[in-house]
Amino acid sequence: MANTRQHQVHEQKLEQLVKSMPFYIVEYVDNKLDTRSPSTFLNYVLDYKLFFE
Repeated sequence: MANTRQHQVHEQKLEQLVKSMPFYIVEYVDNKLDTRSPSTFLNYVLDYKLFFE
């Protein structure tokens, strides 16, 4: 995957957002992050956040 500025920003946002998620979401992201873009997971976790709220 390309390591662009946007990629780095999404990684940072994802790291912060994951801290507020339940353990099973954190495990899922950790296990799958190698196969998908941080941008993809950022959107997934944002959706999870909306769902939990």
